[in-house]
Amino acid sequence: MSPHLHHPAPVPPSGAAPSGTTSANAADALGTEPVGKMLWRLTLPAIVASTVQAIYNIVDRLYIGRSVGTDAMAGLSLTFPYMMVLAAFGVLVGAGSAAVLSIRLGQGRKDEAEKILGQLVALKLLFFFTIPVVAYLLLDQTLAFFGGTPQAIPYAHSYLSVILIGNVFSHLAFGMSSLMRAEGNARHAMTAMLIGAGANIVLDPVFIYGWLGLPAMGLKGAAWATNAAMACSAAYAFWHFRSDSCVVKLRLSRIRIYSSLVGPVFAIGLSPCVHAFVMSVIQIAYNKSFVHWASDMVEANLYIAAAGIINSVIQFGIQPAFGLMQGVQPLIGYNYGARKPRRMLKAFKLAMGWSTLACCLCTLTAWIFADPLASVFTKDPALHRTIVWGLRILSAGLPTIGGPFISSTYFQSVGRASMSLLLSSMRQVLMLLPLILAMPFLFGVKGIWYAPPTSDVLSSAVIMLVVWHELRRVVRSPAYLADTSLPA
Repeated sequence: MSPHLHHPAPVPPSGAAPSGTTSANAADALGTEPVGKMLWRLTLPAIVASTVQAIYNIVDRLYIGRSVGTDAMAGLSLTFPYMMVLAAFGVLVGAGSAAVLSIRLGQGRKDEAEKILGQLVALKLLFFFTIPVVAYLLLDQTLAFFGGTPQAIPYAHSYLSVILIGNVFSHLAFGMSSLMRAEGNARHAMTAMLIGAGANIVLDPVFIYGWLGLPAMGLKGAAWATNAAMACSAAYAFWHFRSDSCVVKLRLSRIRIYSSLVGPVFAIGLSPCVHAFVMSVIQIAYNKSFVHWASDMVEANLYIAAAGIINSVIQFGIQPAFGLMQGVQPLIGYNYGARKPRRMLKAFKLAMGWSTLACCLCTLTAWIFADPLASVFTKDPALHRTIVWGLRILSAGLPTIGGPFISSTYFQSVGRASMSLLLSSMRQVLMLLPLILAMPFLFGVKGIWYAPPTSDVLSSAVIMLVVWHELRRVVRSPAYLADTSLPA
């Protein structure tokens, strides 16, 4: 539940490159600008973009929760495993491509960077004609297996049958915005996400309630709004990579799969891909556990609906940490490729500190404002009480996860895919999943809610021990001792 990187052209000061530099220098700034200043420039647009994305997810639930009801909210929560499976294939290509592109730019291999961009588009299109088709054909058989209740399944089916049609736009928008950040153009990545999020927020009530003479479509309307919004975001991304404001140019002749590049991309993207798959499995475990341990289907539906709302609120609250993950990736990847480990480690440490602070503030806010937050989403007293109690429980362990979030990104950014995979799996697979299954035997249905904060604390302790050993290894390396990019 709680979770989860041409041609010269001026770049404004709010972009990744400093004022007065060209787009060609946007990537070079990753290796020369002061680390803290550069991290802030990369992170702020990522935070803004991801926060707006989280807002429109919340808006979906706000509209649905207050107009359609608890069963529809449970149906929307039931779609989460499906959406995470689709996202898993997206980040396999997107996150892997962003990391490899940053490293190649740091090495001065721009020709390969252009190939990576073209390959991303080719792979996204290939996945669209395979994965969503299979998902649609298996929709009826899998929704019940995912832990859906009879009341929630029709709503989930209605939403997914539409969202799968336009899934390609979402994949292209998110994947290409990752490459904008990886080339140093975080401001354009932010703009792409703002366009999509803004369009979704505007279109949600139009399609859900039937404004402007359109028929009211309820939950299905929310799906159509998302598809249209992501199409707008993808269109902007294509424009950027064909314009003079990009560092890496999208050339039609490059849109194909390269045998020499697909392996490194998949190897690095495997960690976030597995993480997304695991989140899907985790959500299925939650749903099935609620159905098994709740007193009846009505109570199970209540818990599933509350969990979906709480997940959206927490995801919104930790967006600064996600923004830092996105912002620090090109900074670490570029300086790793350029053999500047002092700048790389400084960025890593700063990001961990800022991420931890953000997560602490999220927990504090959740505990203080749990009651008014719940009131925004529902008028149902039982659902309100469950949200208030569950939000305080699930947010309790968040202060410990800021550092581990950045740690997984660090290993991904330097091409150590296996370590990134291990760390990203630690919290969800090795800790959370067993706790979800075991803790209800001790605490009943409440044990399901106690599992996430317990997993947060235990897994973070192990991950930070690994990080401590990695920091010692780097500062003792010959490359670190020879690096003069920063004072010792």
